Amino acid sequence: MANGQLVGLTGGRGFIGSTLKKYLSEKGVSVVDYDCELSNFSDVESMILKLGVPDIMIHLAGRFSDDEYELLRDNLFATRNLLEVLSQYDGVRFVFGSTGAVYGNSGQSPIIESHACRPNTSYGRVKFWCEKVINHYEKSTTLSATILRFPSVYGPGNSKGVIYHWLHSSQNDYKIIINGDGLQSRSFVHVTDICSAIFKILSSDIKGTFNISEDKYYNLEALSSIFIKNFNCELIYKDADNDLESMVLDSSLFIKKSSWLPSYDVGLYVKNFHKKQVLNSNGS
Repeated sequence: MANGQLVGLTGGRGFIGSTLKKYLSEKGVSVVDYDCELSNFSDVESMILKLGVPDIMIHLAGRFSDDEYELLRDNLFATRNLLEVLSQYDGVRFVFGSTGAVYGNSGQSPIIESHACRPNTSYGRVKFWCEKVINHYEKSTTLSATILRFPSVYGPGNSKGVIYHWLHSSQNDYKIIINGDGLQSRSFVHVTDICSAIFKILSSDIKGTFNISEDKYYNLEALSSIFIKNFNCELIYKDADNDLESMVLDSSLFIKKSSWLPSYDVGLYVKNFHKKQVLNSNGS
C-alpha cells in the first residue's frame, strides 16, 4: 500500500470492523470510518464528498436478519449505492466481506472458489447478489474488487455463531445444542486471521474472489466433543433450524496469491479458552 492512500471502512462498529481498525492501527495503517445510512443514496454521496474518495474501500457493513427486507436494504441496496458513487471516480479498490453461504451446501470436502454457487439461505442469496453487483461494476467501470468469502467467524467480541453460543451455553447452562444430526461440517476462521488477510490485500495488488478459512474443519458432532471434554457439558440434539448443511472452504488460492496463513485453530481456541477460565477462577 502506497503511503498517503486513503483507506475507508464501512461497518467499523461491528465485530470484524472494530477488530480490523485496531489491527491496522497497530500496523501503522490509518482507517477512516465511512459511517452513514448506506441504503440511502444521497447519504452515501454526501459522505463521500465530506470524507473524500478513498483509494481503498473495505466494505464490511451489512446485516444478518430473518427479515427479508432488512437483508436486502442493508446488504444489497447499501452495496449498490456505495459502488454507484465510488465508480464515478477513477481506480477505487473495493474489498468486500462476503460469506461461504453463497455456495449453499458444500458437502463434506473443502471446496474452491470455482465451485457452483447455489445459496440455500436468504443471507447466502443476498450476499451472492451483492457479489454479482460488484462483478458488474468491475466490468463496466475502473473499479477493482477483492471479494472474501468467510465461513463461521469467531473470536473476542463476537456475539453470534456456533462457537459463541456454545461457549456461552456450556458455561451458563452446562449444555450445548446441535440442530440436526451433527454430521454437517463447518470451516472456521478467527477474526484476527481475517484482519491479517485484509492487511495482505492492502499491501499488495490482490484482486479476485477468495475463500478465507482455517485448513482444519469439523463436523458439529466432533466439535461438540471438544466442548464436552473441556466444559463437562451435556449435548442435546434438536431439529435442524435452517437449510445450511455443510460449509467447508479451501483457502489454498488465497494462500498461493498472498502467502497468508491462518494462525488460529478453532479446536485449540476452545481448549485455551477453557484453560483461561480455569486460571481466572483459581486466581479469584
